[in-house]
Amino acid sequence: LIADSIAQQRQLTASTILTHPYTLALTALFLALLAKSLPIYTFITTVAGATMTLLLTVRWIASPYLTLAEGINLHWLDGVPLAPGSKGGRRRSGGHGRSASTGSNSSHTGGNVEPAATTIATTTTSTTTSNGNGNGNGASGKGGRRRSRHNSSNGDGGPDVENVVVVTRWGGADDKDNNIIGALVMRVWRKEGKALVRAWTVERRYRGHGVGRALLEEGVRVARGKVLVGGGGGGGGAVPEVGFESGHANSHRVLPGVFNTGVERRERRARKVLEEVLAEQQQQGAGR
Repeated sequence: LIADSIAQQRQLTASTILTHPYTLALTALFLALLAKSLPIYTFITTVAGATMTLLLTVRWIASPYLTLAEGINLHWLDGVPLAPGSKGGRRRSGGHGRSASTGSNSSHTGGNVEPAATTIATTTTSTTTSNGNGNGNGASGKGGRRRSRHNSSNGDGGPDVENVVVVTRWGGADDKDNNIIGALVMRVWRKEGKALVRAWTVERRYRGHGVGRALLEEGVRVARGKVLVGGGGGGGGAVPEVGFESGHANSHRVLPGVFNTGVERRERRARKVLEEVLAEQQQQGAGR
């Protein structure tokens, strides 16, 4: 899902290029010049060829998003950043182990990559509804069932840096079509009391129903149980400092800013939802 969300930025960027005023103005000028200098039949065939060339060129210009999408793997989960022009996820040194019994990842990396265990939390929903103010209930909606599976310790002896992966499944626990429809990846610094969102996405057909908001709510709740208050004691319950990582999965741009309006609009919307979720969590904490 995360890789798909990056690949979808290619389509969004291509659409922005084709509908941009600069592109439309140049296209109109080109067509006007052709219409004055060519017979009608030659004009039609030339326009058809030019249109195909334009579409292929735009497709090629936005293709680096596909390369970025290929970098979403376990190495990226360990903290290896994505970089335009590379396939990401290459470890400089060391190995990678995955424990089948606990589901936690242990990494031994060089450079600035911090080793971290991984906690997986799962929310399950069988219905997706929308409430009166336009925010769907999503994974925590009416009729849905939520369960969390924590696969690594969050007590005093837990790691200082920990990955949190929250996924939303559609359908009941015994449903054969129990597919993952949303994912959130966070990195939590327990002693510092902060968490950064590294990726957050929902399958396209389930967007707009509150599934993404429910993922953020669950992610903040899990992070809340892991931060250390005052440097000691696990799971203090304080709302951690949460934000989007500067190099999160959907942060990279392959074109100048003038052609990134669609992607930037989506980014602003995501940050606004996170701010709303944090404000709600703060209010809930203050009311206890």
